Amino acid sequence: MGSFLNKIKNELVGDGWFGIVFITIGLLTQVISFIWAPDMSLSPVDAVVSLVCGMFGIVGVVLYSQKKLSGYLFSFVQLFLYVYLAAKQHLWGQIMQNVFYFVTMIGGMYIWIKHYHTSDTESEVDTRQLSKRWFYCILVGTMALVGFLYYLLGLTNDPQPFVDAFTTVPAFVAQILLMLRYRENWIFWAVLNVASIFLWARAENWCLMVQYIFWTINCAYGYHLWRSSQSHATA
Repeated sequence: MGSFLNKIKNELVGDGWFGIVFITIGLLTQVISFIWAPDMSLSPVDAVVSLVCGMFGIVGVVLYSQKKLSGYLFSFVQLFLYVYLAAKQHLWGQIMQNVFYFVTMIGGMYIWIKHYHTSDTESEVDTRQLSKRWFYCILVGTMALVGFLYYLLGLTNDPQPFVDAFTTVPAFVAQILLMLRYRENWIFWAVLNVASIFLWARAENWCLMVQYIFWTINCAYGYHLWRSSQSHATA
């Protein structure tokens, strides 16, 4: 029983006291933004959904940055709540993005479990590193797809086609890299998060905007932890 509890503790606590403080700060930013700048365009139910979505998202991404499998569990809850909110704003690219997330999260859990190490003192996934050649090829391909999706979304009633395209394609790339355990996923997440800050600011959803600000900071945290890992394989 003691061994089991230690594994649970290692899985959820993560990066020691710093990890706990970091998650706590993220959760507090969500609560404060919810109280200080409530979104008056949302119904009371949707406002609470937005807050809960942000809180689960905060915990999920921090656990990912700490290379914890439990990040997937929190992300599944956040995903369904986010799709609900995006549908309310008619952000079809965001909905498409999260359908993709759902599929890759299932695949990601399978891959991470195969490369996951857990003991009484440590629980984390082995991580990998892209070669410079592959990184630049993926970067160029990402920008080309952004332009193509922008054109397609311009044919719909999407109110923010460019920002939506610029948040959707990098998200696909970042999610695949995260699923395959490449540390460069944090670079693409950072691009996505910065664009998403403007997307949700224009939609006047302050809880989600603050969530993405925190997620941008978390990208630097995650990249640092994944880069300092001793288990990198280059591809």
